Amino acid sequence: MDQPKTIRFVPSRFLESFIAVARELMFRPRQFFEQLRPSGSLLGPLTFLALCLFLSTLIVANALGANIPLFIKLFVSWIVSAVLGSMCLHAVLISPLFNARLPYEATLSIIAYACIVELVAWIPLLGVIAKFYGLFFLYIGFKAIHQLPARRAAFAVLLAVLLTNIIRLMMLRLLAPEWLDSLIQAIESSGISA
Repeated sequence: MDQPKTIRFVPSRFLESFIAVARELMFRPRQFFEQLRPSGSLLGPLTFLALCLFLSTLIVANALGANIPLFIKLFVSWIVSAVLGSMCLHAVLISPLFNARLPYEATLSIIAYACIVELVAWIPLLGVIAKFYGLFFLYIGFKAIHQLPARRAAFAVLLAVLLTNIIRLMMLRLLAPEWLDSLIQAIESSGISA
């Protein structure tokens, strides 16, 4: 079987494509992002994003003992925050501050492929390492795809994290306020906020 020159997630070759992308991201992330170029279609990155977030949300919701409506609310908040966050970030990237020239699909691809770390982010110690690895994915993605200098790539990572998390909190406040309040109370009672 011929291996494609550019490795990207192709929904029509779902499992084969997912495994190839996951392998490249885990073992050769820099080369993966350096060879990745926007194809003009949002279907691949959106499907990859949805798959990673669906599986991650399913695991987290199951661990929390959540019901199906809460699972759906968590999943929707994650998807919306990733898509809207990448849209807001892309607006900043194409501004004179960053002067990026690629289409929105480039920014969404970076966010989507970095979300692969969410598959193991729920594991207590491994989750912390995975989150930092996800930040590294974002950094090398912004450097390689948008060809940003190191400092601007780091700033883009900071913006990506801030925007997606702010939007996720707003979505959770809108969709699942009781669950968010109980989570905040649990964190406060455990002494983490002190």
